[in-house]
Amino acid sequence: MTGSNQASLKGFYIIGAGATIIGILVIMIVNLATPLEFVLDNIATLKKGETIDWVRMIVTRFFILVGIASLSCIPFFCTLVILLKPISECLKPESSPQAIF
Repeated sequence: MTGSNQASLKGFYIIGAGATIIGILVIMIVNLATPLEFVLDNIATLKKGETIDWVRMIVTRFFILVGIASLSCIPFFCTLVILLKPISECLKPESSPQAIF
C-alpha cells in the first residue's frame, strides 16, 4: 500500500468533533431564547458602561465557548481511541489477521 491509498480513521474523529461542537452551538442558540426582559435588562446595564465592557464580555464568552468545546471533545476522543483501536490495528500494513484474533 502506498501512503496516499492507506486507509485512515481520521474521518471518525473529524465527524465526532464536528458533531460535538455543533451540539454545543445548538445549545447556545437555544439559550438565546431566554425571556426578552432579562436580555434587555442586561443590555441596559452594559449600555451604562463603556465600549470596553462590550468587548470584554464578547471576548470572555468566546473563550468560554472554546473552553467548553475543548473540554467536551476530550472525553469523546479518548473513548473513540479505545473503540477504534482494534480497527486501527487491522489497518496497519504490517499486522497479520492471525495476530489480531
